[in-house]
Amino acid sequence: CFLFWQVPPLAFRAQYRSGLVVRLKTGETVSVRCPVKWCSLMPLVLLLAVGCSRSSTRELEVSGRIAFTRGDHVWLMDADGSAQRRLTRGRHPTWSPDGSKIAFITARRQGSSTQIWVIGADGRDLRRLTKLVQPYDKHSSPVWSPDGKTIAFEGYNDGNYWINVVGVDGRGQSELSRKGGPYVDVAPVWSRDGRSIMFTSVLNDAVYVMRSNGSGRRELARINTARGMAWSPNRQ
Repeated sequence: CFLFWQVPPLAFRAQYRSGLVVRLKTGETVSVRCPVKWCSLMPLVLLLAVGCSRSSTRELEVSGRIAFTRGDHVWLMDADGSAQRRLTRGRHPTWSPDGSKIAFITARRQGSSTQIWVIGADGRDLRRLTKLVQPYDKHSSPVWSPDGKTIAFEGYNDGNYWINVVGVDGRGQSELSRKGGPYVDVAPVWSRDGRSIMFTSVLNDAVYVMRSNGSGRRELARINTARGMAWSPNRQ
């Protein structure tokens, strides 16, 4: 559907400050704007491609909630941007698969190291999940397993990064790739069935995969500083 509209330049200028509004037969309205230099053309022929450059008054229907970081706190808001509220102190929130919990990182004491915490989406049941194996370790980048029972995360100390896991109940914390050194293992990604974890070895310029208990580590491909990896939803 196209609209061809001829408008005298003076009339167009008078309405340009607030824009022109066209009502379509469908009941939708389209806001039309024009570069100022076009306003000197007589007559002005406006070609509007409805469907690719229109602004409909129909509102996009959205639902759910959004977690985000503002300053040093985790916030929640409704999907339409309303009802913004501060949830707890922390950063980098990530939702559990069922949407009931949020994992995040925080250092609760001034000068202390960041660790993985979890809180209910209703603001209750705030708990620290991880423990520092060494005094200056730091934990970051929590990633939920598909079943929501385990969280993989990055550990850091003195220039080294390694992959860890911990149960959502705080049990079973394990360092999966902290063997020898130096090592920069980052960006853990769970397989769809939760049996394997893929990650990037920055020092080796390679992508690796291992079982969720850290065994069976093997190189998949040589890819320089690969990030944003994702498993396919099926086995194909």
